[in-house]
Amino acid sequence: MSENGSAFEDRLIENLVAPAPGLPHTLEASLVRFARALRLSGVRVSTSELLEALQALELVGLEDRQLVRSALRATLVKSPEAQFLLERAFDLFFQPPEEKNRRLEETRRRQSEYQQQLAQATAELSWQGRPLELTIVHKETYLRLPEAEKKKLLDFLDRSGRGNKVDQGIQPLIEKLVAGHLERYRQQMDPGRKSPGTQNTGDEELDSLLDDLSIELEDARDFFLYQDFSHLSEKDLPKMAELTRRLARKLASRVSRRYRRSKKRRLLDLRRTIRANIRYGGLLFELRFRKKRLGKPRLLVIADVSGSMARYSTFVLEFIYGLSTILSHIESFVFSDDLERITEKLGPGDFDQVVTSLVKDSREWGRGTNLGQALTSLGQTWSERLNPQTFVVIVSDGKTLQPEGAAQRLEQLREKVKEILWLNPLPAEEWPRFPALTQFQRFSRMFPCHNLAQLERIIEKELWRL
Repeated sequence: MSENGSAFEDRLIENLVAPAPGLPHTLEASLVRFARALRLSGVRVSTSELLEALQALELVGLEDRQLVRSALRATLVKSPEAQFLLERAFDLFFQPPEEKNRRLEETRRRQSEYQQQLAQATAELSWQGRPLELTIVHKETYLRLPEAEKKKLLDFLDRSGRGNKVDQGIQPLIEKLVAGHLERYRQQMDPGRKSPGTQNTGDEELDSLLDDLSIELEDARDFFLYQDFSHLSEKDLPKMAELTRRLARKLASRVSRRYRRSKKRRLLDLRRTIRANIRYGGLLFELRFRKKRLGKPRLLVIADVSGSMARYSTFVLEFIYGLSTILSHIESFVFSDDLERITEKLGPGDFDQVVTSLVKDSREWGRGTNLGQALTSLGQTWSERLNPQTFVVIVSDGKTLQPEGAAQRLEQLREKVKEILWLNPLPAEEWPRFPALTQFQRFSRMFPCHNLAQLERIIEKELWRL
């Protein structure tokens, strides 16, 4: 780098905030554009990290592609999720010019097809020959509908617009009905990747990279591990079940910190050795040993299945079911307005059947949230399950009625059990928006848990060590 000091840092900061497409092809400019691609993909890259990356590239040079990749990985990312994105962005960004041009042409072709499809949707979604005023999101949802559902919608528009006496003034009502119909379908569908052309950074090459990156991530075998639970599609649920049960087996077979008696020469049991040798006047003729013993944790899981947790309900059930089919010392509860024990319902069998039966028979599914009432019921009805050997795992976003009362009940629970671990599906950056979470964290150890990778880390680093 020919420029040093504060002048270079100022220029770098300016480019990082709003890099112009016409930047010269220098190392600094290329790295700034790469950092911007990472930021638009969800990776947080600070100015200080970008400066460290430049310094690292000065040290390793640019001759070895793997060394460049390693230098950027070491300086720009701090989590497995970010590393996953960087690896794929690196392969797309640092390509020969001819490959970039080919990719750019392919992106243009996809964008052209997308615009044609939107125009077709606009033409089809019309009433009495006039196009309906719908958002692009609604039109995209229409394009993804099954053909049978498209036909039903178009038949409705045709029938409702027939006749000379139909007042054209009701078109806004028709638009609201169609928009509401499409919105319900959109919420039920797999969100999928962003549509081609939705990225508009002012840099066509960067837009092409982001579009290709979204396609690669959608097709990547393990990327679902880093997706928010609300974005998991039906095809991902078997993978989620397999991973959850594997993690449950790991938890079940973990080694306890406690010890048990053993005749094998492992670790000297000083207390028993002294007691056994009192008859010899304190001379240690007979030694006693101890060793670590395998122990299964006594867990009590309380899962929120209220309305605000509806999109995470499948994960909640899969998590409890995975643990319950492996561990013998586990009590399982769900709650919304009140507490409901489901331990007996999570027996052997097909998971889909278990879920169907549970949702059908549950009194609490999808109702409002009252954590305080649920914890009160736990203390009154299931107090024998609460002892200093019990670890409580709460799965909830913390949105509840009467949070002050819930915090008091949580404090009382904390005094009876060994520890409370709270798995929160909300990202940690959203927690400050909900003051009640600050109160709950005084009596529990709260962890963000909105994807499977985070669940794995929590089990390995926290539950594993209980």
